Amino acid sequence: MLTYRGNRFSGGQGVYIRNLSRELHEIGHEVTVLSGPPYPDVDEGVRLVRLRGLDLYARLGERLNPFHEVKHPIDLYEYLGVFGGFFPEPLTFGMRAVRHLQRSNGFDIVHDNQSLSYPLLALPRMGMPVVASVHHPIHVDRDMQLAATPTWRERWRLRRWYSFLGMQSLVSRRMPMLITPSDNSRRDVGRTHRVPLERIRRVYIGVDSERFRRPSGIESRPHRVVVVTSADTALKGLSDFWGAIQRIAAARPIEVQVVGSPRDPEATAADLRRRGIADRVEFLGKVELWRLVEAYSSATVVVMPSHYEGFGLPAVEAMACEVPVVAYDTSSLPEVIGTDGVAGRLAPLGDQEALAREICRYLDDPEAAARAGRAGRERVLEHFNWRKTAHETAALYEEALGGEPPAC
Repeated sequence: MLTYRGNRFSGGQGVYIRNLSRELHEIGHEVTVLSGPPYPDVDEGVRLVRLRGLDLYARLGERLNPFHEVKHPIDLYEYLGVFGGFFPEPLTFGMRAVRHLQRSNGFDIVHDNQSLSYPLLALPRMGMPVVASVHHPIHVDRDMQLAATPTWRERWRLRRWYSFLGMQSLVSRRMPMLITPSDNSRRDVGRTHRVPLERIRRVYIGVDSERFRRPSGIESRPHRVVVVTSADTALKGLSDFWGAIQRIAAARPIEVQVVGSPRDPEATAADLRRRGIADRVEFLGKVELWRLVEAYSSATVVVMPSHYEGFGLPAVEAMACEVPVVAYDTSSLPEVIGTDGVAGRLAPLGDQEALAREICRYLDDPEAAARAGRAGRERVLEHFNWRKTAHETAALYEEALGGEPPAC
């Protein structure tokens, strides 16, 4: 399994790698993870190979120039790319991964986790079949950021940073099989990358329902709302969320916990003061798993104001903790939460008043919130678990290898 960024704080990709690699190992496969920095945690039995990278984005604010760390032409390409305003990590990781695989043997199949880099195209000629996971087309992130960017200079910089998307589209079209986490993402990947749908397979991802469950002794606080954001961007809809909270706070008590950190703390603090809700909001930053479970379980409702999700993992984690979810009716979120209102509620995309109204449905009726929470956990246990994900993924490996898919 290849992942250019593996740490779980890097977003859903890190969560995907850790859990799927563990479950594949548990059902009898030998799994090696090749990762660039920041590196993932992996479970016992899974081999981790840390591929050296410069990890320059984590150090852009440092005064020390890291040029002395350039030891190879790939390092030089990464260095020049980052300081030239590009995002070279997927490509440079792919170069390093293929160099490592050239010196290795014994792998039956390579599973790429959304680097979609040119070097992957050489693997079949080396006798290594390859499949790739595409969680969602990153073109969506680019287009939403461009729409929210006011000046032509900043838009030009964004287009330059996202220039790797041309590579990802070309490589996607040449992959024999792509794996996506939702039917909505499958359609979007096919349309964006111009890949026939028969070459794109949907495999739902899951949640560890033993780790994500309400701890004994923790009850929902009657006025608490929790929101999880891996990135404070237009895509994640925090501005809409603040608008909804502002409406609610004008009429009733409310407290908000944000799992994550603001991209610009000073600007966010000023915005919250202007809205009159600064004293209602607490940012938790990056948290350990146990603290995340406690945050979910202490909430009356978890909100996902995202304008787009390839899957929506925080929604599934919250439902596993028996907490109802309110989200926009966009992308994969209706597919994950359900459209029947049993485990959560959906608001029209961009309608802050409707978002506030749906949040208040649960704040005003704790019994309805508890019923929805129980229904959400049942939905998770039925549809979203990593063991099922591993079996279905392994069946696709067999298909890619030309064998008969095993019974799952």
